[in-house]
Amino acid sequence: MSAPMRVNHLFKCFLIPLALVCCFVPAYGSDFTLQGTVKRVTDGDTVHLLTENATKFKIRLLGIDAPESNQSFGPESTQHLINLLQSERITARCVGVDKYKRSLCKLFIKDVDLNLEQVKSGMAWHYKAYASSQSKSDQDIYAAAEIEARQSRAGLWVSNLTTPPWEFRKGPKTVKQTSDASKSPGIVKMSRSKICHHQGGRYHAKTTNFTAFKSMGECLAAGGRAPKN
Repeated sequence: MSAPMRVNHLFKCFLIPLALVCCFVPAYGSDFTLQGTVKRVTDGDTVHLLTENATKFKIRLLGIDAPESNQSFGPESTQHLINLLQSERITARCVGVDKYKRSLCKLFIKDVDLNLEQVKSGMAWHYKAYASSQSKSDQDIYAAAEIEARQSRAGLWVSNLTTPPWEFRKGPKTVKQTSDASKSPGIVKMSRSKICHHQGGRYHAKTTNFTAFKSMGECLAAGGRAPKN
């Protein structure tokens, strides 16, 4: 084989595999679309998608923030998203990736926006802190959907005392203890069984799925019960 023919042959061997790889790698600096099935739902705003060419993507639902899995209404939000998916073929319209390398996408079954359905059903907040990632029309639609869910007391809005997940992730604020912990103006945790645990109480530190209140009085007024001991 002559030198020019050898170079041409090597060029083709390199170029063809490269072209095949490029066909399956989304351009993360711009919009891209994925299609496949959801194999795992982590919580109400995070899923794992397996595309038709067997590529896995971790997807963060764009424009919403759902309760954490260990937060009040977290399990309900996760289950609601699972019910929406119903093992259907999903289209994910994505705008890029976040710092955790999750694709930022809107999920669709046909023309139904599943991200928006989470907000409409009171299973997630409109994530206004990152609304700039959305189109202007989506910002308006999602904001209106949250207002309507609040007014109808849908899902997590059954209580006006629900803690937003971006605040929950910061953890409870530390306060100075007093001699009478039950009167402390610090964080009182209402467990899912409606028991109010004050700081210094036996089960306060162990209660991880809770709604926070500033005082025992506020917790009791919201329908909570005092601990037996």
